[in-house]
Order: sequence, then structure tokens, then C-alpha cells
Amino acid sequence: MEHMTLSHRNVRRLPGVGVLLLAAALAGTTPFAALAGDAAPAPASGAPAPAATPPAAAPAPANPAAPKPAKAPADYVNDTPGDLLAAIYEPYLDGSPDSPAVSAFDASRRKAYFTPRLLKLIEALDRGGAAEGGVLGRLGFDPVIDGFDDDLSNFALSQPVEVGGTAMSSATFSVNGMPSEIVFIMIKTDGKWRVDDIERISDVAPWSLSSLLSADG
Repeated sequence: MEHMTLSHRNVRRLPGVGVLLLAAALAGTTPFAALAGDAAPAPASGAPAPAATPPAAAPAPANPAAPKPAKAPADYVNDTPGDLLAAIYEPYLDGSPDSPAVSAFDASRRKAYFTPRLLKLIEALDRGGAAEGGVLGRLGFDPVIDGFDDDLSNFALSQPVEVGGTAMSSATFSVNGMPSEIVFIMIKTDGKWRVDDIERISDVAPWSLSSLLSADG
């Protein structure tokens, strides 16, 4: 077992009790004050007690994180058809009645979503219908949500089916209790998936976006 050896120079020597009592009597203090050694002297009778040192202030809480901004089209990689449709529908699903969603046909978004062929038709109709509210004003509805009401319920996307460089997926949802099914045909353009057409599957008033744009252009 290892023993610890202390040098006498490192040991504080205390005076004997008798010497302390005698020193206390001569000084008019109590023995306990003498025994206190290096302790601070007690305040004189009637003197105010020294102010206590205030506790250290607690550190300020970290600032709460700023709300995460909505993703811009460029934030999506669009490596898969599912990525593309998620990017298209996110503004509609995250919107609120007081803050309508920015349409996928908006000039700030559409270049990230549509093929050059479809984009050319969209922009031609947008320019020609500027006085009527652009492309959506000319069409009379937003094809992505089959109307203008973006309060979607029971929303679901089917698993995309890919054949070569073409993929197909459908979005199903209800608006005010009315069900809709929208089919997206997507192709790869410069390594990115883009929508080449949108169709409404219905026995009543079916449509395809490319046909509507061509007929109204």
C-alpha cells in the first residue's frame, strides 16, 4: 500500500488551546473568535451585517429557433417522380385560408416543374391572358388541385410507375366533399423529372392540360 508523506513545511500548525484562551482573555474576545484563525472578524455590536454577495445571474435562455422558411423549388432535387410531386403539392398542403398557396403555375415556380414543351404552352397562354389573370384566369381553374379551393382533404399520391424515361402517378383528394383524381405524366429532362402533362380521370368532364392549353392558346 502506498503511503503519503507530508512535509512539515506544508502542515499548518495550530497553537495550543491554553494559549488561545489566554490570548482571548487579553484581547477581550471569545475563544471561538481566536479559534477562527483566518476567519473574517465579527461585526461590532449594532453594526449592520455586511451585504450578502448576490447569486450569479442565470444565463439568458438561447433565442428560439427562427421558423423554418418554406422550401423554394430549387431546394428540391427532383431525383424521383415522387420528389417532384411532393415539391408541387407542398405549398397547397401547407397553406392556410389567410395565406393562399402559390400555384405551381406561378412564374416563380413553374420552370422547376414542367417540361420545356408544356412550359412553352403555359407561358404563351399566360402572356395572352395577362388581362384575365394569366394562365389560371384563362383556364378558369388550377389543374393541380382541379379548382381554386386549396383546402384539400384525404390527400394521397400513388406510387409512381416508371417505364423507361416516363413515369405516371396520380393524386387523389377531396375538396368540400367532392373527390378528384389527377394523373401526372412525367419525363426526364436534363436528368430531372418534369411534368409533361396533367389529366383529370373522370366520367364527367375529363380533361388534359396540354389539350386545354393548345385549344385556348
